[in-house]
Amino acid sequence: MLPNFWHTQHLTITLPTTISTLQKVVVYNGMVKLAERNIIVQDQVAFDNAVDLDIVLLDKTGTLTVGQREMVNFKLTSKTDEKDYFRYLYLSSINDNTEEGKSITAFAIKNYKDLDKKINLELYDYLPFLASNPISGCNYNNMEIRKGSLQSIANYLGKTIESFPQEVQSIVKEVAKTHGTPLILTVNKKIIGIINLHDSFRKGVVKQIRSIESSGIATIMVTGDNAITASYIAKKLGIKNFYADCTPEKKLEVIRSLQEKGFIVGMCGDGLNDALALAQADIGYTFEDRGYVHSILAGNIVAKYHNLLGIIELKNECKKITVRKGAITVYSIASDLAKYFIIVPALFTTAFPSLSKLNIMQFQSIDSILLASVIFNGLIIPSLLPLISYNLKNVQNKTYLWRIILLCGFGGIVSPLLFIKLIEFIIYKAGLI
Repeated sequence: MLPNFWHTQHLTITLPTTISTLQKVVVYNGMVKLAERNIIVQDQVAFDNAVDLDIVLLDKTGTLTVGQREMVNFKLTSKTDEKDYFRYLYLSSINDNTEEGKSITAFAIKNYKDLDKKINLELYDYLPFLASNPISGCNYNNMEIRKGSLQSIANYLGKTIESFPQEVQSIVKEVAKTHGTPLILTVNKKIIGIINLHDSFRKGVVKQIRSIESSGIATIMVTGDNAITASYIAKKLGIKNFYADCTPEKKLEVIRSLQEKGFIVGMCGDGLNDALALAQADIGYTFEDRGYVHSILAGNIVAKYHNLLGIIELKNECKKITVRKGAITVYSIASDLAKYFIIVPALFTTAFPSLSKLNIMQFQSIDSILLASVIFNGLIIPSLLPLISYNLKNVQNKTYLWRIILLCGFGGIVSPLLFIKLIEFIIYKAGLI
């Protein structure tokens, strides 16, 4: 016979089975699977967000392109001697540590052998590139040398882009057609010419974008390039929507605007300029192989390598996690209801003899039911572990997903009735009760 204290625990044992541990295991299992695909989840909230991801913003430089823009040529738009404009290029970029600045300096040195590299440091005042004001250059020996994007130079000169000379606008369009980035070079607020920076698209990026859109996620390109260049690049990549002349603050503003409209927004970028947007986005997706510390810390998903298909893998895995958690929850609720149907009538049969009619499984005694229920609770959690790793093949098919959840609900009702009866039969025959 059971000890006396057993009867004082009746009500406690009838409490619902707690399987919250399994819910956590489901999440951790999903994180491990993503890690095996070189996708690291830094914030568990990202799982919930990724399931309903609507829009992903794609930064151009470094994400859609290799991110190593090199100067390939220079188009003069003024009567300037060759030695002078190479000297201007050199002075504008000698202290510029960006990839573009280093490339411009290298271009000047390589293409003009008699380049004057001497600089009087007392007269040299370097102005660095800023994300909020994409213009750089120097003040040197009564010269004000600047280089920057079309819009930033227009702001610097106090003009509009449309007011630029037709020659300048034509060259800018030609550069944009080859998905190059034009930088305007000015000396003493006079346009000298256009620097052509070229950056290559990442391998397979067009197919990756098409796959993302086919999965139901809209794509938007954000770039610091001018509208002309951005338009040509977006068209080349097959992206319908884009934002040009984007500062970090503008990227942030775009994301907030979309979120206010109810969209779940992802941001994909790896640069210092993307940190604010990555932190604001519901999914901040960045890359480890080239990402800055700021972007890695700001994002909540870090991919080891540049591959935009990881966004689809993330969403699909998170869908599987949601389905598994849902299936376990449905099973738990159905199982607890079934156990109440078994235990409650037996528990109050003495006080209410009419409840004996509900003993359809013909249980022997209240003690045998309770012991069998406790054993069942202990066995059911490990028996559900295969559900965690079960291969959900078609997460896009809602009928398939509902079928799994309904199957778990049916199993949650049937399994307690059958197995508690079986366990009760065994322990009763074994003389434990």
